Amino acid sequence: MYALINRTGCTVHQQLLLDANAEEQLLIVVKASFLIAGERLTPRPAKIVLADRYHGDPLRSSLAAAGEVVLHKPRPDLLLAGNAYPARAGDSAGHVSFRVGAWSKAAAIVGDRTWTRGLAGLRPSAPRAFDVVPLRYERAFGGADLDASPPVGSLENPVGVGQVPAKEGAPLPNIEHPEQLLRAAGERPPACSFGPIPPHWEPRRGLHGTFGDAWLRTRMPLPPHDADPRAAQCAPPDQVYPEPLRGDEEVELHGVRPGGAALAFRLPGLQLRVFVHDGDGPCELTTALDPLHIDAAAPRVDLTWRASFSVHERLEAPRWVLVEAIGGAHG
Repeated sequence: MYALINRTGCTVHQQLLLDANAEEQLLIVVKASFLIAGERLTPRPAKIVLADRYHGDPLRSSLAAAGEVVLHKPRPDLLLAGNAYPARAGDSAGHVSFRVGAWSKAAAIVGDRTWTRGLAGLRPSAPRAFDVVPLRYERAFGGADLDASPPVGSLENPVGVGQVPAKEGAPLPNIEHPEQLLRAAGERPPACSFGPIPPHWEPRRGLHGTFGDAWLRTRMPLPPHDADPRAAQCAPPDQVYPEPLRGDEEVELHGVRPGGAALAFRLPGLQLRVFVHDGDGPCELTTALDPLHIDAAAPRVDLTWRASFSVHERLEAPRWVLVEAIGGAHG
């Protein structure tokens, strides 16, 4: 058995996984966590999420946290958890914005509403004042009736509201795309939130490939030949960062703290280096920073890196794995 040498204050997890070619890969996951106090980041112990964790029944609730033991993703995921708050007490509308570097996303926040019936059909009622709105897909557009035969509703957000049921008195979304607000029954705006998407929701569901008879005979339990690697991306498509994260980007959030206070800070500039002695000699592995997760309620930022190397047909070859950190506070 090889030795793990961790020279950081980060949490390190190792796991043996099969890749798409049924070859063994040793995955190294490294995670750092920081409490946010103004512009200052203070290290705190990090806990790696080993598997998807839901708010409740996986068929009837959204993901609370996405598993971080993932061999490969094409690009980094940006994730935000927490609540939306009004800028002023008594407001019935607000907004949330999330910026990392040159990338940004915004959402419109409205107080509780229901479908009301008028001469032109179902229309949203006037929103009530709100104190807090959880940033969860249960508060975004969507909905489904899983007990119907066959089930009906949204494939993108079956736990949402506004689509099913569309009847007088039924609740409407509190979180909306600012340029595609819901105005009438029958409209299909996108589900807008900031958390991870479960693997059985679209668009991830359609990227897993074809699970047909050929897969059962020749590939199971490996992914289908036509699987798209983007299926591993758990962030909404508009929260996939377009390039590798450096780890020193500026971050700015609005509408996620009581009283309208903003969160603005720079990522700590921490770089992780992973080395392995594979039996032939030492070498450095390529690391990827992904995902970037912010819990605005804590408030806390989590940074996770991963690296992997093949141990196919040589499980006993590695002698040691060394993890080092450069720059930035890390415990």
